[in-house]
Amino acid sequence: MARALVGLAVLAAALPGCGTESSQRRGIGEVESALRTAGLRICATPEAGKPPQSADRERAFVVAIDCADEDDQAVVAVIEWPDDDARDAALRRFEVYAHPTTRSHGTTFALGRLTISVSGERDDAVVGRVAAAMDDLGAS
Repeated sequence: MARALVGLAVLAAALPGCGTESSQRRGIGEVESALRTAGLRICATPEAGKPPQSADRERAFVVAIDCADEDDQAVVAVIEWPDDDARDAALRRFEVYAHPTTRSHGTTFALGRLTISVSGERDDAVVGRVAAAMDDLGAS
């Protein structure tokens, strides 16, 4: 019985870091590549401007299945944070407990020290492909 309890204590001590990819360094280029692999085209890379306070950098992509169809587009913003704490603080700011269901509210994913947000007017098929790309990368 004591041996089993020691084994459980060792397992419990190891679990907090187990399965979290947050300490892995993930790059904005990985996100761009995953979007393309999911069948999306990068229609534009607008100037992201100054990144949010405490962020390292930000990059934005206008993505679509067909760039000629403006109704078939979404804006994907990728923000790189200096550490997990800064990323987690940003994710807490993105949380909204109650809001009207409109198409202008966004979806945010976490991948390593990145946050990936899909916002603005967007096509459901495009958002589905963005979500599939983030799943393939292991984003949460």
